[in-house]
Amino acid sequence: MVQQIKLLGMVPFVQTNVPQSLLSYSCSNPVYGTTSNPLDKARTPGGSSGGESAIIAAGGSIIGIGGDVGGSIRIPCHFTGIAGIKVAFLSVRCFQFM
Repeated sequence: MVQQIKLLGMVPFVQTNVPQSLLSYSCSNPVYGTTSNPLDKARTPGGSSGGESAIIAAGGSIIGIGGDVGGSIRIPCHFTGIAGIKVAFLSVRCFQFM
């Protein structure tokens, strides 16, 4: 995916925190610790994409990329007050970049 976004002219500049199991409503792991919600430090920014939603909500990035199977984008977006889009399966045509 990084190669594809670079070919489109985007510049990836940061990797954000994720929960250890990727299946949690909080964003914490033993390597990087706990990510706090930028709107309220006592709260979580959500699970799987919690680090991504936190950096966007804090104004550190204008867009993020992630996958959503069980709410991995929708839940963190809800927790941090940002917008997230989950497209329907096969509704977006994928291209192979060489």
